[in-house]
Amino acid sequence: MMATAVTVMLCSVFFCQLATAQYRAEIGYDALLAERGEALEAGSGVEVAIAEAFVQNRYLPNFDDPEFSGKSLVDASNGPQGTSGHANNVTRRFVGNTSSISAGVTQVTLYQANDWIDRVLGFTSGADPQLPTYQIQNNSWIGNNYENSEAIDILNRIDYVVDKSDVLMLGGTSNNDNGVPDVMGNGYNAMIVGRTGGNHGSGLTTINGAGRVKPDIVAPTNSSSLATPTVASAAAILYEAGQGTAATRSETMRAILMAGATKAEFPDWDRTTTRPLDEVFGAGELNIYNSYQILQGGPAAPQITDPTFAVGLSGWSYVEEITAADTLFFEFEVDSGFVLDELSISLNWNLQVNDLNPDIAIFDPATSLANLDMQFFDSSDSFLGTLVDASLSPVDNVEYLYLRDLAAGVYTLQISGDGVTDFGLAWHGTLQAVPEPGSWLLLSVAGGALAWRKSSHDKKRLKQGAEAKLNRASKA
Repeated sequence: MMATAVTVMLCSVFFCQLATAQYRAEIGYDALLAERGEALEAGSGVEVAIAEAFVQNRYLPNFDDPEFSGKSLVDASNGPQGTSGHANNVTRRFVGNTSSISAGVTQVTLYQANDWIDRVLGFTSGADPQLPTYQIQNNSWIGNNYENSEAIDILNRIDYVVDKSDVLMLGGTSNNDNGVPDVMGNGYNAMIVGRTGGNHGSGLTTINGAGRVKPDIVAPTNSSSLATPTVASAAAILYEAGQGTAATRSETMRAILMAGATKAEFPDWDRTTTRPLDEVFGAGELNIYNSYQILQGGPAAPQITDPTFAVGLSGWSYVEEITAADTLFFEFEVDSGFVLDELSISLNWNLQVNDLNPDIAIFDPATSLANLDMQFFDSSDSFLGTLVDASLSPVDNVEYLYLRDLAAGVYTLQISGDGVTDFGLAWHGTLQAVPEPGSWLLLSVAGGALAWRKSSHDKKRLKQGAEAKLNRASKA
C-alpha cells in the first residue's frame, strides 16, 4: 500500500467559517427550527465517530475549542498529538456547539484514517473488522493510489461493517472532477457526499462493481470536507428523532436522506430508467426539513396484493426480507382538486458481506447483492393499469424515482427483486391545489383589465414578478 493513499479534501479555514450561517437556511434547517422550536432534536444521545487523514502529521481537532465544551472527544488512534485545522473545522461542522445543527451530540470517537483502515478494519493484519457501537461515522478524506485488489479489500471491510452494525458510514468525494475516489467512493454501503456546486469527483464507479452512480447526495458548502459532516449532522437529528424505530437502520436512513433531497438547485438534474441518480448531484441537495417530514410521516407496511389503503404524503418503510418470489405494493392517492407537484422515492439496500472463516484473525468475505426494482403505475382505472415510470438499475443498490405533476388518481408503487435482502424505502411528496375553472377565468379577466391600464414597462415588471412567484412555488 502506498503511504499517500489517504488524503484530506482540503478546506481553507476562511471558507469553512464563511459558510456556517448561510448553509442552515439552504438545507431547510431554519424552517424546521422555526416550526419545531425547542422540541427539535439536536442529536442528543447519538454516538458518532470521525476519521481524519494526516495534515502535517496531525489529525485531531483542538480539544480546547469552546465549540467542543461539554463534549467527550476520545482519541482512539493514540497517534501523534497536535491540532489539524482541517479536523477542527470538520468536527465543528459535525458537532460544534454553535457551528453545527447537531450540537446535542456529546460522544465523539476520533480516528486517524490510516489507523482506522489498517488496524480497526484489519486491512494490515487480515483480521476481521472491528464492529462499532456508534451510529454515524464521518470520513472527510479520500483514498486513492491503492492497487485494485487492495481497494476492494478495504471496501469489502467497510461494507461488512455497515451491513453487520448498521452504522451510517458517510464519505466525501474529492474537490475536483477527476472521477470517483477508489475509497470510499467505489463502495456500496457507505453514503458518498459531494457539494452543491458540482465541482467534485463524480460519475460512475470503475472498480468493485463498475457503473454505479456517485455521489449519493450533495450539500451546499465550499468543500466536500464540510459537505460530509453537514449530512452527518442532519442524520444525527434524524437518529435522535427516530430512536427505537427501524428508521435508524442504515438502509432506511440513507433512503430518508435521499428522498428528502431537493432538485430545484439543479436545472439539468436527471435520471434514467437504468441510472437511478444524477451523475453529478446524486439524489440532489440535502434538505433536513423534508427528511424530518419523512421520518415524522411514520412507517408504512407494504401489501402483497392490490392495496386497500394509501400511504401518507411523506413516510418510510423498512422491510426485513424480500425474496425473489415476493412482489410488494404501496398505494399513493391524489385527491380531486389537487396535483402531486413532486414525489421523490428512494429504495436502498446493502451489499451483504459474510465472513466465511470463523477465525477472527482471518477475514474471508463473500459478497452478494440482490437486484431490486421499482415500478410506478397509474391504477386509477385498474390495478397496475398504466406504467408511469420505473427504476431498474442492474448494478446499483439504490433505485430512485422523481415524479412531477401527478394528476388526481390512484397510483401504485411495485417493488420486486431477484434475491433475499432487507431494504429501506422513503418517499416525500408535495401537493398543490388546482384552482376551480371559474377562478382561473376571474383571474384572467382581472389580470387583463389590470394589464390594460399599465404601461409596457409595468407589464414587463408584472410578468417578471409572476415568474418569480412561480419559481418560488416550484421550489417549495
